[in-house]
Amino acid sequence: MTEPRVHLVPALDGVRGVAVGLVVLFHLRPDLLPGGWVGMSIFFSLSGFLITRLLLTEVQRDGTVSLRRFWIRRARRLLPALYALLAAVAVVLVVHGTWTARVRGATWSSLLYVNNWWQLHHATDYWAQFDTTRPPFEHLWSLSVEEQFYVAWPLVVFAATRWARRPLAAIGVAATVITVWGVAFGLAMAHFGWGGMTAQYYNTFVRAAELLAGGLLAVVLAARPDLWSTARARRHLDLIACVLLAVLVGVSVVLDGAGARFVADGGMFAAGVATVVVIAAALRGGVVASLLGLRPLRWMGTRCYSLYLWHWPVIVLVTPANCGLEGWALALFRTGLIVAASVLSFWLVEEPIRRGHGIRTVAVQLAGVMR
Repeated sequence: MTEPRVHLVPALDGVRGVAVGLVVLFHLRPDLLPGGWVGMSIFFSLSGFLITRLLLTEVQRDGTVSLRRFWIRRARRLLPALYALLAAVAVVLVVHGTWTARVRGATWSSLLYVNNWWQLHHATDYWAQFDTTRPPFEHLWSLSVEEQFYVAWPLVVFAATRWARRPLAAIGVAATVITVWGVAFGLAMAHFGWGGMTAQYYNTFVRAAELLAGGLLAVVLAARPDLWSTARARRHLDLIACVLLAVLVGVSVVLDGAGARFVADGGMFAAGVATVVVIAAALRGGVVASLLGLRPLRWMGTRCYSLYLWHWPVIVLVTPANCGLEGWALALFRTGLIVAASVLSFWLVEEPIRRGHGIRTVAVQLAGVMR
């Protein structure tokens, strides 16, 4: 059976573009965008919405979810580009003699999608990660959080379709409970000092609140597809979303996560909730949808996975010591390399395999580029 078809909204690619832009600039120039961690909250809430919407579309069509098909689709979408990155960077590190035990640990934990827990076990401080002597795979913690969500949340949806009298209501209750629990757990960690902000930032159970905030929006819209359908409701929603989008960008500019209690005291979840409102407005059209539908944002959004995969290794491997550049010149040079690597990954790995063309097509395309 084919993958369930869902209505594509260009503005949602723009949301991805905003998120990846904030994160990449945060890592390139943390002095200019100290609150760029907001981009990760945007990613999580959008991912939670899209995955839940996909699952609910399948439930409405088939009455249940095929876990096997869902996980195969996720594997085809995510694994090839990740493995290509790990292999390419590993070769560079081995050749240059910088293949250390810590890099090996980061590599294996990334392959197994437990990088976030591995970093917590090794007491990695996220807010000090911009020391570019760090392993080039430590940014993959967020992919581990998302993959753990992709494994666990479909099981909840599947169970609801099998044993609940009202599956959609049961899914909504489950999403609400997990969200409330994640927020409460994060606040408890902050109040009692359980591991500091890094422990919250990497913790799957805490970040599940942002993921399921997006999931709750998908449940609400599945139950009430006519919500915000009147012109007046859309205008009000659009106005609120414009303000919140401006707040998200503003926070990324002015708020230093390393010193702000805002992050520990529910700031990540607050950013996720703001993102949910922006997503809802983007679905209904208006000013927010027009802004997020701008071509540069959509271009970045469609390639956000490759951009995210490659940005940190490039930052780590391309340093003032080995390229002779500093400041803006270094940032622009790194940006060019990030874009180039991302485009190659997108066209040679992601797209062919996502469209089902397989490894042979990838090899043919790569041979054509190298000719």
